[in-house]
Amino acid sequence: MKKNQLYWMLQFGGWGGLMVTNFLASAMLFPIIPLTLINLFTLCLAVFSSHLYRLYVKKRKWLDFKIVKLIPRVFLASLMQGTITALLSLFALAFAIVVHIQSDPEALLQMMGLPVESIINLEKLTAIEPQVLLDLMGLSNGSVVDIDSLKAIEPDRLLELMNLPSEITLDRSALVPIEPVRLTEMMGLTNGGVVDIESIRAVDNKTMLLRMGVSSGMLVDADTLKAIEEASMAQFSPGLIFGIAASFVSQYSIFYISWSALYFAYQFLQKNRQVEIEKWKLQASFKDAELSALKSQINPHFIFNSLNNIRSLVAEDGEKARDSITHLSDLLRFSIQFDQYEKVSLEKEMEVVKDYLELESIQLEERLDYSFDIAKDSWDLNLPPMIIQTLVENAIKHSINELPNGGKVIVESELSDDYLKIFVKNSGQLKNSQPGKRKGIGIKNSRERLRLLYGEKASLSVENMNEEMVCATIRIPLN
Repeated sequence: MKKNQLYWMLQFGGWGGLMVTNFLASAMLFPIIPLTLINLFTLCLAVFSSHLYRLYVKKRKWLDFKIVKLIPRVFLASLMQGTITALLSLFALAFAIVVHIQSDPEALLQMMGLPVESIINLEKLTAIEPQVLLDLMGLSNGSVVDIDSLKAIEPDRLLELMNLPSEITLDRSALVPIEPVRLTEMMGLTNGGVVDIESIRAVDNKTMLLRMGVSSGMLVDADTLKAIEEASMAQFSPGLIFGIAASFVSQYSIFYISWSALYFAYQFLQKNRQVEIEKWKLQASFKDAELSALKSQINPHFIFNSLNNIRSLVAEDGEKARDSITHLSDLLRFSIQFDQYEKVSLEKEMEVVKDYLELESIQLEERLDYSFDIAKDSWDLNLPPMIIQTLVENAIKHSINELPNGGKVIVESELSDDYLKIFVKNSGQLKNSQPGKRKGIGIKNSRERLRLLYGEKASLSVENMNEEMVCATIRIPLN
């Protein structure tokens, strides 16, 4: 599984688990539908917010901060995110509940813990037309009312016409039929009178239910629902609202603090692991550079040429022979102790370079000309050992030796823009490597050592200056 896929899976999985917990804890207090929608909204909000937070942390490089500097920032960021998420979730929850109650007034009764199955909402019942009641009693428009001959209406038939919800718990066996004398009286009819459908009064459901023996405590009309709603809203005093908001803010702030703790713990573990990897890479690079230096400088061919050149100087110039032996001794000593140093001063490095050039000049004689132009303020600055010597050796081996008249090597340094810049210039031209020919291991190794020691700010480049000179440039950040 890719790292990015794992990240999003953990994001939705972690926040989703918290939202499921919230849902289960609140399912007994709030309606299911708005609660589900709000938890989905909060889930998306939390994932989006924490992802932006992660991008901000990476952009501001918080992972480089010390713990003392990091903790206050994490706490403040978590509190801000918790506050924003909590307030938005509360507003969305309140809005969803209001909309839900308006579409289903009984939802308010459920939230208050009232037994909805034992309450008849009169607003949901169907009104019975007067004509239907006349038909049930055996009357028609224009007929004469004879109370004694009228039929009583059974409660079940009336409840069926009202469309009473089946989930309402009602003891129908205890209900009584509405006597015709009562029903005609409610409709404005008199015994012996003529039925005029236009003048008959409609009978409301509440009156008929009460006549059937239904308890008034089971009946709820629009006025009752409004009174319950007003009483419920009156309970939400400013102090209670503030307490709920504070509870939500603290809850979500703790969630974000926990998220931050897990995120930074993972990142610090990854960073420590990467440091260990880079450490081993650096050690391996030093070993490779050491082997490369030993192969190039302490190989039998180099020692043989150096000793042979020194022997020829003994008879001609004893003092120069002694100086050459000293140069060879210093060079060998530094090469053997190479792995003990992570960095050396520029002054020490230039001593090694001078020793190497002095030994090469014995063989090349007038074919090799070299000079140094080192900025005074740069002598004490540090750099990887043997890095300049590698470039100088590369210049002599691949350029000066191949030129019939030889050439010159120039080593310069300067300080600018918070960087130490070192230039190794030599006669010749940079040519593309031929197929199958070994590329510069020393150059590649030097680049890797610079990266491991200084990061991406350090660089090593080799390019043609003009038609006669090649320049290798080292850039090392001072900070």
